Amino acid sequence: MKDKSKKHRTGNLLSVVVMVIFAIIILWITWNYDAIKASHALPLKTYTSKADNARCLKCHAGGRYEMPDPEDSTRKISGFMQAGNIIDTLRYYHSTHWDFKCTDCHSDEYNVQPHNPELKSLPMSTCLDCHGGDENYAKYHFEDIDTAFMAGDHYKAIGMDFNCWSCHDAHYDMQFVRDSTADIRRIVEYDNNMCLKCHDKSGTDTTTKISGKAIPDMTVAHLWLPESSRHLTSVRCIDCHAKVDDQLLVSHQIVNKADAVRNCEACHTENSLLLQTLYKNRPVSGKRKSGFLKSIMSDNNMVKALRKNPELSIILLSATALLLIGVLFVVFRWLIPFSENSGRKK
Repeated sequence: MKDKSKKHRTGNLLSVVVMVIFAIIILWITWNYDAIKASHALPLKTYTSKADNARCLKCHAGGRYEMPDPEDSTRKISGFMQAGNIIDTLRYYHSTHWDFKCTDCHSDEYNVQPHNPELKSLPMSTCLDCHGGDENYAKYHFEDIDTAFMAGDHYKAIGMDFNCWSCHDAHYDMQFVRDSTADIRRIVEYDNNMCLKCHDKSGTDTTTKISGKAIPDMTVAHLWLPESSRHLTSVRCIDCHAKVDDQLLVSHQIVNKADAVRNCEACHTENSLLLQTLYKNRPVSGKRKSGFLKSIMSDNNMVKALRKNPELSIILLSATALLLIGVLFVVFRWLIPFSENSGRKK
């Protein structure tokens, strides 16, 4: 009986040691959290454009403007800035074009105040105006993007009124999809909001003026999908409504709704279409040629296959049960110590 008591005390001591070690680790991480976070933080950006942009943002970053009166240089005129002309500087300086000067895209004539109203009629620059034929950007395939874009259903239906900036906001555009560590849900939400600028009820009036067609309610239009609301937040519109292009990370050839993907097995199989679209630039685990795992796992998102593996489920459940039994045993032994007199027959 003494041996049992000795073993029990030894087991309790080991349990205490393990708990103390874990407690020390947790306390150390908590105490040094800021230093750990700083060591993994991205280097601070060195802005070279803020001084040049200050002249423009003095008016365009706020709700009011003030400038010299063109008829009397000794006076100033002021007023409220139109909502469409106000720039969110925080978003701008964290966008893809974060270090651009305003005049990199806008005419130098905008340096004259007040601005000449005719400047608004000047055509906006497109991606190719800056990136076309540039070897530094060859890996992004801007020429191929432009070709695919013009072959898309939107451009065919609308023409020149539909351009890069119809989807990508020139001041706030961000390329989350190129970040292989970015949260998939964030990518889906960001990309789908581009489409919803026109393809929801709030954008119907503007879209009707451009295309001449009323835009249906997207929720109603997708009710044929099983669990439609989850689909609309788990995949991008373009994953079903754009032609797959092996040369491009993001397809830009939007197809007619009649040609959109409507086959469940296109995505819910081992060789999922999503591997060529949404998950194209990131490592994907859970895919095995043996067929033992039938899912695509990434960033807490899972596209379940049509087939399930009962053997795998049994193994995982058994392992989980054994782990829980072990934890409960240690806790029970800790709370109810084994006394030297226990087990003796009276």
